[in-house]
Formats: sequence, structure tokens, C-alpha cells
Amino acid sequence: MNTHANRLNEIKNQSVANSVFQKQSSSKSTFQFVDNRLGTITQRKLQEMANNSQQAQQVAQLQAMTDAYTSQQQQIVFQLAGGANAYDAGEGAYWHVHYGDHVKFGGLAETRINFDGRTRNKILRQLRAQRNVPPQSQKGGATYIQCVNWILRNR
Repeated sequence: MNTHANRLNEIKNQSVANSVFQKQSSSKSTFQFVDNRLGTITQRKLQEMANNSQQAQQVAQLQAMTDAYTSQQQQIVFQLAGGANAYDAGEGAYWHVHYGDHVKFGGLAETRINFDGRTRNKILRQLRAQRNVPPQSQKGGATYIQCVNWILRNR
């Protein structure tokens, strides 16, 4: 009888020891071995040369320029709202294109340029002449550029 009970205790102790070993072995190793085989060393050197090449640097510069351009384009927001405040470009209190009909600054009637019967170049010339009618602010400059871009694409 005792032998059967002792045998059960041994089995329980082994299973506890195994679970502790499994928990310890699943943890991350504290030692990192470096592969110093000739092929691996050669591959590492070639990769380092490729990463430091002029082409890789040019690709990195182009990627940075692309990221900057994309970020800049995302910052330019076109308001498309319904009703009386529908603007194709810009903002109502600043430069805006209203329903593709005209461009003007805020509510200033003297800055309004109607599109009917005018070529794109004529509209842009008139717009340039009025650019500084209201004092320029950062928001005014940004909405002016939005309107010019809209006119270039749509007129």
C-alpha cells in the first residue's frame, strides 16, 4: 500500500518539476549567440554595404520627401458643405470658391471675381491683383493657395 502512495507522490512531484522547467525554458534566453560562420559574416558585410550605398541614401531621401509632401497635402483641407455655406475650396471667412461660381475674400464684395465669361488666366490675374486687399494672415494665405489650386484644376 505504501509503495502505491509513494509512487503517486513521485508522479506528482515530477509533474510539478516539469511544469516549473517548462515555465523557465519558455522565458527569453539571456545569452545571445552571434553566428560567425563565413557565409553569415559575408552576408552581414554585404548588407551593411548596401545599407550605406549612395542609392540607399537617395531612396531614403526620396521617401522622406514623399512623406513630407503627403503630410503637407493632408493639411490642406477643402471644405465641402451643403446649403448657403458650400465652398469648393477655402473657408467662408477667408478666401473661398463658392459653388464654382466665384472667388472672394470673406464677405468683401469688392474682392469677388465671377467666373462666367472669364478664362482661367484672367481669373488668376484678377485674383493676384487682389491678394493683399485684406491684410494677409497665415489662414488667409493658406486659403488663397487652396483657391488658386482649385481654379488651376477646375477652370
